[in-house]
Amino acid sequence: AAWASGGNLNTARNELMGAKEGTQTAALAAGGGTTGPSNLSNASEEYNGTSWTEGNNLNTARTRGGSAGTQTAGLIFGGTTTAPVAPGATNVSEEYNGTSYSEGNNLNTARLGLGGSGGPQTAAIGAGGYDTSARSTATEEYDGTSWTNGGSLPTATNDAGGAGTSAAMIFGGGYAPPGLANTVFAYDGSSWTASPTTLTYSVRLMASSGSSTAAIFSGGEAPSDVATVNQYNGTIFATAPSLATARGRLSGAGTSAAAIVYGGDPPGNAATEEFTGET
Repeated sequence: AAWASGGNLNTARNELMGAKEGTQTAALAAGGGTTGPSNLSNASEEYNGTSWTEGNNLNTARTRGGSAGTQTAGLIFGGTTTAPVAPGATNVSEEYNGTSYSEGNNLNTARLGLGGSGGPQTAAIGAGGYDTSARSTATEEYDGTSWTNGGSLPTATNDAGGAGTSAAMIFGGGYAPPGLANTVFAYDGSSWTASPTTLTYSVRLMASSGSSTAAIFSGGEAPSDVATVNQYNGTIFATAPSLATARGRLSGAGTSAAAIVYGGDPPGNAATEEFTGET
């Protein structure tokens, strides 16, 4: 198992969104912050396994939104239009068809820093985050047309990692003091329960992808930027080979055996790394 360098993003940025069901050879990078936390981007790029190519832009420039789907059927939702914190939370939701973004039905609750699923465009989950005043416990499910309210998180959290679809999980994130968590919550399609397993360290703003039985997360803030990587095998999280570059506020896609991460802190970070692990 090891990480290798890939092609750099054309627009270096942090707090960007992607398509968690994308792959090492078909990833998506959308929005984010460029030279500073107030410089929002609407840029969108596609990765072909070697290099990133600029595509049509997001309709709404933003950072720290949720994402799901693939490079040809992606979903970007929520985030902030006045980074880095509320009250700039937005409820805007956009679908990507591999060529352009179109406005979809909005989230019921405007939030940034949502955790949740890496599901398809037609079965996404957005959980937690910041609303316009505080951390949130809200969960919403997208069916390809509209968002409906689901079961609330046991603990209000923001900037958590996530994986899976109707059997989803979120992990880590920002909580009330002391601020960072290593806890894991599992979703059965209607309610969340605390998992007996935990991450190997407390972290938020990491890249995450995979399924509820085979997930991976990389980097993040703990509280400084780290290169640490954890893999989940359906039972426990265990340490995997580290990133070459420590960074938080990055994005990623793929599976626990074939993941990709890109962007992150500082906002001038354009680096891409590809992971090949044991199947």
